[in-house]
Amino acid sequence: MYLEAGGFPEVQQLDVGLRVRVLQEYVDAVLLRDVVERYGITNLSALRYLTRRLLRSPGGRFSVNRFYNELKSQGIAVGKDALHAYLAHLQDAFLVFAVERHGRSLKQRQVSPRKGYVIDHGLAQAVELHGAGEVGHLLENLVYIELRRRGMSVSYVGTNSGFEVDFLVQRRTGEPMLLQVCADLSDADVRGRELRALAEAMRELRLSQSTIVTLLADEEVRLGRGTVRIVPAWRWLLEPNAR
Repeated sequence: MYLEAGGFPEVQQLDVGLRVRVLQEYVDAVLLRDVVERYGITNLSALRYLTRRLLRSPGGRFSVNRFYNELKSQGIAVGKDALHAYLAHLQDAFLVFAVERHGRSLKQRQVSPRKGYVIDHGLAQAVELHGAGEVGHLLENLVYIELRRRGMSVSYVGTNSGFEVDFLVQRRTGEPMLLQVCADLSDADVRGRELRALAEAMRELRLSQSTIVTLLADEEVRLGRGTVRIVPAWRWLLEPNAR
């Protein structure tokens, strides 16, 4: 239920149709009160388009330059500087968050696409055309929000050969942690891809442990000189250190 409805208490007992309408009203209220009125936004079409794009694809990569070209192709006039400002305003309103790629150089972090997440995955469900987002993306969003709630610094990893690991987390102890999210590892190809991504990231970052958060799987896998812990989301959420 939590993965479907999100965490807003007021909507937990509502039927799906009414829940979606209420959550959509939440989004509209935030946009009007905390963004449009606060910052004097006049280009509502571009702002709403940006907001819906970010809410509909939690965990997806986002580039202002590409989004600017997309709006331009649809005849929506807006400057790149304005889009950067709108994104910052949405983050200031705690509606969405943009996660940078891990990199030692500032230039690498700035030119790489960011990954967007939503303050509550129920909002992502509410702006989908049929109110049914992809489970894996919703689970990834859930994990990100929990990491943020625990005060951890988060980036994502792109390996040298093009694999991606969802989160590189800097824990309060100072020890980095690799964390991948995959709802279902039962498919051999999916499992192999996720483990290869972690193996390469662990090697490049010189880490010996990592974690995959799933819906149901629970095991530990030896991977070269390291270990991958596969844990169901319910257990991971209950762990005090979110390993």
